Amino acid sequence: MTAAYSTDLREKIIASYEAGEGTQQEIADFYNIHLSTFKRIYKQLQKTGSVALAPSQAGRPARIDEEGYLLIKEYVLEKPDATLAEIKEHYTNRKNTIIGVSVIGRALQKLDFRRKKKSSYASEQEREDVKKKE
Repeated sequence: MTAAYSTDLREKIIASYEAGEGTQQEIADFYNIHLSTFKRIYKQLQKTGSVALAPSQAGRPARIDEEGYLLIKEYVLEKPDATLAEIKEHYTNRKNTIIGVSVIGRALQKLDFRRKKKSSYASEQEREDVKKKE
């Protein structure tokens, strides 16, 4: 995806057109933009009174808010061996919101939690007969 034209360039394009330096097509050709781009900028000027770049849309709103992150953090600190499904169920019950396991996984990454669990092999390392002699 290409970058948006700067506000400075947009103002120059409109100023040239309003000064009568050419038709819409001639102005678009001079500034090496497509006619539809010129029309979109001009329409924005008429509608909003400004050619400034509109604030970008960040996409879909987050499924988990700050309170939700706090809820997840507290639950994981309370039960560090909880699975993603258990955390999801706890969150769903408390917030009355349906979310997926992948959302919980991304939330834990954002909270900088590691999802490694101790394996049975790791617990065997603590046995006296398995410990390395020093």
